[in-house]
Amino acid sequence: MADASKLTKKEQIFAEEYIKTTNATQSAITAGYSKKTAYSSGSRLLKKVEVAQYISEVMNERSKKTIASADEVLEMLTAVARGEEKDAFGLDPSLNDRIKAMELLGKRHMLFTDKVKVDAPAPVVIIGEGEVYD
Repeated sequence: MADASKLTKKEQIFAEEYIKTTNATQSAITAGYSKKTAYSSGSRLLKKVEVAQYISEVMNERSKKTIASADEVLEMLTAVARGEEKDAFGLDPSLNDRIKAMELLGKRHMLFTDKVKVDAPAPVVIIGEGEVYD
């Protein structure tokens, strides 16, 4: 859990507002910093280690609760592709929905590509004489 005790009251207000809006200038104004210096204050606060860490931790915690993981997405696509997932009316997915889910799963597993993905170091050999110029 993110620890706000390391922040001043103004920093905490700034951080909470920034988490909601991602607007540093407006967050600084809301936290009570001068409108004249809000832009620089917001920028400075985002660079402050304790503030940045608090914002990052809170945003990460919230995203874990609200954003589907890769596994959840794949599980849902698989359930739709198999016809196991019902829609809002309790109906099975249409053939088009099942085909689309299969297509997305196929792309994920690179089933429809002629290209081969190679992820390995390859030595580079330069043959020839002379100087190398930039």
